[in-house]
Amino acid sequence: MSKTSLKITIKHTVWGVLLILLIVGAVLITPVVGLLAAFGVLPAYLLAGLDFVGLGKPYPERVIVEIADHQFAIPQGYFGSGGLRREKIKGSRMQIRALLPDMKPYAEDTKQEFDKPGWGREISIGLGVRESRPSLAGVYERIKGQYSEPVSSEEMSRMGLALYRDPRRHWDELMVHLEEGKVTYMAFCKLLENMPSPSCDVYMDYTDDIYIDYSFARDHLEHWREIDGGLRELLRHFEQAAKTSINNQ
Repeated sequence: MSKTSLKITIKHTVWGVLLILLIVGAVLITPVVGLLAAFGVLPAYLLAGLDFVGLGKPYPERVIVEIADHQFAIPQGYFGSGGLRREKIKGSRMQIRALLPDMKPYAEDTKQEFDKPGWGREISIGLGVRESRPSLAGVYERIKGQYSEPVSSEEMSRMGLALYRDPRRHWDELMVHLEEGKVTYMAFCKLLENMPSPSCDVYMDYTDDIYIDYSFARDHLEHWREIDGGLRELLRHFEQAAKTSINNQ
């Protein structure tokens, strides 16, 4: 064999090995990325372009997600553009996305809205096992001391919310709704000058063993009742769909 032929053979062998390693690596890493995305460590939409698992196998229409003995049958679109190939996942946290006001998932007719810069109409929703996390009332008791007395705000009063500001960081705002002295809603919002898309973070109780945190554009705060109620209704629908799916197996 000539030196030229030997060089060509070695070159082809090296490229062949690298290609095999690339394919094997993609197959091994994609399930890990999928699990991380499903439980909030990575956004599920980062899976786009990493879909090497089970080529030719269709995605399940819904993914059964189990958290703290609660099961949710969640349509693929709520995990973003990447989707998940597993039919059932169990973990301690889950992250999904939707569009306000009607909690629509990622789909062809909503893709452009999801892909816009900033928050827009998107709401990011996290569910997690409570474990050592306090209840909504517990969180309120812990943090209310760092805020000043309620700030007079005609806008917030119209919304049924009390406004508090952190005297050390005036851009940190806390919006609270109380019923008979008990906190039923609490949103942490930031309002900085020149901030292109300020948002609010909400913490709420779902069940005794599951908490929810979600984020959305501050512009939608006036619809907080509809958002909070719509989210609870959506999750109850997912739970009922899971029960129906299991009963039909």
